[in-house]
This record gives sequence, C-alpha cells and structure tokens, in this order.
Amino acid sequence: MKAFREAAKCSERRACGQMEIVRAMVRYEPRPTRFAAANEKLRTRLRELAGQRRRWRYRRRHVLLEREGWKVNIKRVYRICLERGLP
Repeated sequence: MKAFREAAKCSERRACGQMEIVRAMVRYEPRPTRFAAANEKLRTRLRELAGQRRRWRYRRRHVLLEREGWKVNIKRVYRICLERGLP
C-alpha cells in the first residue's frame, strides 16, 4: 500500500479507493490475545512432544496433553502445529 501511495503521490483515502479496499484493512493492527501466555506454554510443550515422538501427529499429541491435564481444544493443537511446522 505504501509503495502505491508513493508512486501515485496521493492520499491514503484515494489510494484505497483506486485499489478498492477498505481503509480499516490498511490500518488494522492485531492485538495480542488473552491466551498469549497459555499458547506459548502449549507451543513449547508441543515442541517437546514432537521431539520425543516424531511419528505422532496432532491427534495423538492432543491425547497426551489431555492425559497430562491440559484443557485444550484439538483444533487449537492443530492450528499451533501448523504454525510451527510440526509434523
């Protein structure tokens, strides 16, 4: 977006109008979630499990986490495994 504005030498409003995007999308800054600390602990534990058992995928890791006492959704485990590139 910045490159377009500089090349066209126009305002943000006009550039967004020409590119047909909403200005709120350009100004969007993601906020940290309230689960950021818990997600970080979960990421480290999943990394440890992936190091111990390379052949196990997210479903089996989810079972192990539940046995350890974690209250975590399987979709969350899947998302974190995808983010980290865990097998």
